[in-house]
Amino acid sequence: MISKFKKNLARFLSPKNVLIIGGDDAAIAVQQCRAFGFGGSIWTISRSREHLGDITCFKDVSELPAAPDAVFLGVSSSATAEVIKELKKIDAAGVVCFAAGYAEVGSAGRKKQDELVALAGDMILLGPNCYGLINASTGLALWPYLHGCQRIDSGVAIISQSGMLATSITMNIRSLPISHVISIGNQAVLGFEDLIDHLLENSKVNAFGLYIEGLRDLDRFFSVAKRAATLGKPIVAIKAGSSRTGANVTAQHTGFTQSSNKDLEKMFKQSGVILVDTPNKLLTTLNFAVNTKPLQGTKMAVFTCSGGDAAIVADCGERFGIEFTQPSSSVAKELKKILPEIAHVSNPLDCTTQLWGTPKMVQAFQIMLKDDYDVALFVQDWPKPEIEFDGGTDYQEAAEFARAAKSRGVPAVVCSSMSENMDIKTQQFMTSVGAIPMQGFEEALYAISQHSLCGSAD
Repeated sequence: MISKFKKNLARFLSPKNVLIIGGDDAAIAVQQCRAFGFGGSIWTISRSREHLGDITCFKDVSELPAAPDAVFLGVSSSATAEVIKELKKIDAAGVVCFAAGYAEVGSAGRKKQDELVALAGDMILLGPNCYGLINASTGLALWPYLHGCQRIDSGVAIISQSGMLATSITMNIRSLPISHVISIGNQAVLGFEDLIDHLLENSKVNAFGLYIEGLRDLDRFFSVAKRAATLGKPIVAIKAGSSRTGANVTAQHTGFTQSSNKDLEKMFKQSGVILVDTPNKLLTTLNFAVNTKPLQGTKMAVFTCSGGDAAIVADCGERFGIEFTQPSSSVAKELKKILPEIAHVSNPLDCTTQLWGTPKMVQAFQIMLKDDYDVALFVQDWPKPEIEFDGGTDYQEAAEFARAAKSRGVPAVVCSSMSENMDIKTQQFMTSVGAIPMQGFEEALYAISQHSLCGSAD
């Protein structure tokens, strides 16, 4: 039998109606739901305003036409407990508790937080000290700030103890579809393990990106993570607080003092979780993970038209455990026939600009990939969007590269040397021809190396 808590969680994450309570922050949440196209009922409550956004306010919870599925509670911490009590009486499914001033401020705040937990019972409590919830497939945006999500059918679920960091992640200009954004703050009731466990059953979620300051239930989290790996829904996580200063910051931010250590890192690895240390690596690793199956190894074929790119990729890749297997004698012999005299047969292969845009470049892809590789990478940098440029030849080369890689059954990665050197239009083209667009050598090579090591938990 499904518990009341789980039923409430399902209602809360995919609500048919929402209630928004409060002042200025609540008004923004109304605006965000409207702008994102939420199709369900939106009700508002304010004791000092006639309207929140364009919606006429009720004065009290008792006036509502039905029990709300999801509530954004944007009132002060001193008023929060009483409203939680009233919402519980009418069988509200779950509440976003925006207010701060709980476990993160010390023992007195922790006591207040424990009181909220007791009042909530089997009602979902997200937070406190959190931004809220976005569901991009339904247009739900219980979020008191601008966000960069777009309506999509499926993608990555971002779960973060930092609301502002989650907001920043939604503003990225990388080709990563985001299905959910959930800010969980202090995790008083609802933790990472609860949300992942529930969303694993959601066909619209294909991976998870986490910002973690602390975990409520280590055993359950790692059990759920192993299940995610088995289901082929990778988890990529930033675990903050590994330094002394960082641990102090996380304690003041969400009340967690669970610093990273070797044992914890080992548990992440054993459960199939990929650890990263920056938002760029988080986004890039997720992008690669959701676009290909786990690699069988780290043998990579690399094509460039620059000796500098080739050297940097080699140095960076070897640092992360990438294998640059050199061309076999038969492949080397074929490559010598088409490469200009100034080129050298090697991997990474600098085809030189003499081959750029010629049929021989396509031949180089086809010949080199006759050898056995786990992944292929083609370096392409693009000018700023405001610079007039006919990229037809470059697009065609990328498409031919993707075709050659597909014929050999290996993922095709088109990577720019720097993150800003591939615009959104170009990313979309790469995706359309079956290539994985990636931005920045270090992040891309790290992501590829990590994905080759995951795929199944120990």
